[in-house]
Amino acid sequence: THLGHSFPTRRSSDLVRYKIKLVVNAGGLDPVGLKTAIEALAAKQGLSSVVVAAVHGDDIQSSYPVLQRTEGAITGFSPFGDTDGTRVEEKESVHKFLSVNAYVGAKGIAMALDRGATIVVTGRCVDSALTLGPCLHAL
Repeated sequence: THLGHSFPTRRSSDLVRYKIKLVVNAGGLDPVGLKTAIEALAAKQGLSSVVVAAVHGDDIQSSYPVLQRTEGAITGFSPFGDTDGTRVEEKESVHKFLSVNAYVGAKGIAMALDRGATIVVTGRCVDSALTLGPCLHAL
């Protein structure tokens, strides 16, 4: 992960100076890895007061086979179906997903901010949570 352009020294020091909290849906498939990279860069820049949190739990790929077999756990979704729910011929290549994610909400973001995070990185996250999470924290 290259963060040199997205986390420049001047702007990152402004987070500390002005006590700015940053919440970003930028973890992609590895929010914990991004958290670690940001922490390393902050440490390299001497920003020891920057606390980084990763909100994860969106990756449900390992649970997907069980969820498919559980009645009602996944409704209205079939990677092999048409939009009307009819099943189309399965192809071997379709069985291998790159990722299976469930979007997380605002609660994890609020909890991270409550616990002192300066920067919160999420995995897959609903758009509204990026605003609602900080609001829950503030109120």
